[in-house]
Amino acid sequence: MLTMLTALSLAPTAQAQDAEVPPSNVVIEDEPTGTGPSEMGIGIILGSPTGLSLGYRPGGQDHIINAGFAWNFPQQRVHAHADYLHTFYVLTDPNAPSLTFPVNVGVGVRFHSRESNGNGDETRATVGVRIPLQMTMVPKHHPFDVFLELVPVLLLYPETKFRLDGALGARYFFG
Repeated sequence: MLTMLTALSLAPTAQAQDAEVPPSNVVIEDEPTGTGPSEMGIGIILGSPTGLSLGYRPGGQDHIINAGFAWNFPQQRVHAHADYLHTFYVLTDPNAPSLTFPVNVGVGVRFHSRESNGNGDETRATVGVRIPLQMTMVPKHHPFDVFLELVPVLLLYPETKFRLDGALGARYFFG
């Protein structure tokens, strides 16, 4: 009886140890520690603003430095911004294990310039502080991301006003 109880108590342990050893034809890859592609990325943003998007994500880090440059020739407007974003949460979907959805929040600056009248003799510039909230879709094994951002902006110069920017974008990362 004692022999049978000992055999039964050891059986689950032996099965658990066997289950942890992968077959010899299975390759186990280490998961990246960061929340997206690393190094420098370039892409587009559509919305307010519409233009060029740059991103720098140090390898294995949970932050990104983001910049945007946009222009509107018919309305003679130029827009530039730079943000520091920190990933505070990563959403995952068990039905899509190869995708992650980092949620980022940050702070940045915005510069906006435009011609005040049709003659082009007066330029109006605004400077403000941005508080971007960004959700990104990142494929785990591909060097690009797609993002949606909503950005409250507090304009500081030439007058204090509140604005709201928003954009959809995509970037390809090199490195």
